[in-house]
Amino acid sequence: MRMNSAKPRGWGAVAVMSVLALVVAILGLVLVQGGVRAQGSFEPSAGIGLSDYESDVNADMITTFSVPATDYNYKEFVSFMPVEFFPTEELDVPIGAKVGTLDAVATLGLLNGPCWTTLGPAFDLWWATTDTSSTVTFSEQFANDPSRAHPGMHDGIYYYPDFIDRLLEGVEPLSRMYGYANVSGSDVTINLVVLDAGDLSGYPADWGRPVVTVLNNIGDPLAEPSQGDPITDFCTPLVSDTTTFGLSEDNPETGEDEAGYEVRRNPHYGGDYTFRWYAESMPDADGDGIENYMDTCPFDVNVDPSPKLPEGDPDNDGIDSACDPDPAASCWPGAPGPLFNDCDLDFFYNRHDLCPMVADADQADIDADDIGDACDLHPTTSDGTPVEWTEEEVLEIEGPAPGEEVEGETTLAEDASAGDTEIDVDDTTGFEEDDTIQIGEEGEETTETNWITDIEGGSAGTFTLLVALEFDHDAGDPVVKIEAVVPPTPTVTATPTEGEGSPTPTPEEGEEGTPTPTVEVAICEPVFPGTYNGLVRIDGQPADSGYRITASIDGTPWGNAIISGGRYAMDIPDHMPSAKPCFEPGTITFELDGMTCTPVEEGADVWKAGIQNVDLTCAPVAPPVTPTPEVTATPPPPPPTTPTVTPVKPPPSGAGGLSGSSSGLPLWAMALASWAGLVIVAGLGTLVAAKRR
Repeated sequence: MRMNSAKPRGWGAVAVMSVLALVVAILGLVLVQGGVRAQGSFEPSAGIGLSDYESDVNADMITTFSVPATDYNYKEFVSFMPVEFFPTEELDVPIGAKVGTLDAVATLGLLNGPCWTTLGPAFDLWWATTDTSSTVTFSEQFANDPSRAHPGMHDGIYYYPDFIDRLLEGVEPLSRMYGYANVSGSDVTINLVVLDAGDLSGYPADWGRPVVTVLNNIGDPLAEPSQGDPITDFCTPLVSDTTTFGLSEDNPETGEDEAGYEVRRNPHYGGDYTFRWYAESMPDADGDGIENYMDTCPFDVNVDPSPKLPEGDPDNDGIDSACDPDPAASCWPGAPGPLFNDCDLDFFYNRHDLCPMVADADQADIDADDIGDACDLHPTTSDGTPVEWTEEEVLEIEGPAPGEEVEGETTLAEDASAGDTEIDVDDTTGFEEDDTIQIGEEGEETTETNWITDIEGGSAGTFTLLVALEFDHDAGDPVVKIEAVVPPTPTVTATPTEGEGSPTPTPEEGEEGTPTPTVEVAICEPVFPGTYNGLVRIDGQPADSGYRITASIDGTPWGNAIISGGRYAMDIPDHMPSAKPCFEPGTITFELDGMTCTPVEEGADVWKAGIQNVDLTCAPVAPPVTPTPEVTATPPPPPPTTPTVTPVKPPPSGAGGLSGSSSGLPLWAMALASWAGLVIVAGLGTLVAAKRR
């Protein structure tokens, strides 16, 4: 359910950006909606799912968040999970245990250039302390205290970063996960912090527990804006996929075994549980579809309708012709200095400058509307009304209702082996046919769920199982009735395959026994999508905006997107089928309005989950050959007429823009080296003051 509502809180100049850093049945994301940004468009997409929907199970969780290429970027993003989805007792996960992963794709503009640079950071997430009485500074979090037992791990794991304490105004979190990446020599950290319901000021406590994510590098996120920052635009599209494990994994760096500790689990009772997301776009004073943050003419409708295309900036100085005093020449007559990318000589690049034509080294912005006080027509009143977005998603947990008695608890009388379809138990009391049972110790990797199809014996007896055991189990292991529901109905009967861990083999002719059916549940298994993105070329040139690209596997379409700025981004699969045909991995066939497209890198056409950077080369389909010599070959199909967008023109060498990494510069190192608290990842979030921090 999606709805717009009045803003429920007020953080003033500080924007709260957070993402629910949890959860697998991934919902498809529509990343590109059109070739040109629609005026006032702000429709992010968020999704959440579980690897297992049973109650009281330590299921992995994944959340996705994206902002389409055609939308405003977000200034504020907060997410909430139901209180029942977080263990109520204190967790005893060892500090330093691996508890999750995070992958993302972000788009940036560098040195006044259009939004052509795509970055894809990836993080392992480690369990970290929440003790706010023992802190480290931003730079100290990267150190390694030799007095600790595990000096190979960052101090930011064992001590609490003081900038998070200041961002959250002293609120002590319930849990924290810490991630780190070193990209081209630059240190980048991410902290995912779970707060208790009501602890985030201005939000209703009944919305659940907020999960705040802070990503930054090389500087305190509350520090002043950085002069000379090469990141001049924080662009869309943005996308992130974050996984939190139900049970921890071992950290090989510590020399200890941290695996198997509870990180999170599903609610004890079955029912519907609501997750919420709230987001607010960056403001747009002149309503031209370009947010103030990226608009060098915030009070004049730009000549160029998109900051991704430099058509409104013929002199490549980063200032659109709508307000450029001299659109034909870099800077203008009488400008304070000759610097190409900083016309007012305040050491902020034009597109990074809150007032690109008025020197304002302090970048003061009292009303936090991303227009500097030195050039703001209304310095004490925010210019531009942000677009608000709220989304809710309900997850259904399978389990007993509150107050429902769940009878049936016994132990294995004898060892049971993988492949068995019968188990001997000490007591059959309280169990019935069609009961769902859990075999094995709670939380163990060998714990599995099954269904009883027949019961033999009195107090001690034998259960016949619907499907063969997947794991070995020892005598004395628990067998527990976990819910009173009818088991799934078989839809296909197939001859099982012989072998260890497989269903009972088919008896030879003359032997006694009946083949055990292989059961297929009528609901498709959840699939973690592949988020595919990259550059599309036709005859060596970037494809015009407006083309539609589709991706199919074995003839079934599983994703599509509109080309914008020569690039595409889409999820494969882009939706989660609930019934057959279910999604099956395979070789992807790409088409661009009738043209066949081939991945540049060999093997990239084989579907993979997660974020995949795949550039495509497209060519028109050859016309059919006929015996009639007079037949003229059909020309290649023209590009779509709607929408019509002028293709991206790379800037001249040294003229204020970089196209991807083709400039030869180490983009990650250059972009991150002076990046102080700027969020680069969709759905990651931070508490960030004003425009460029």
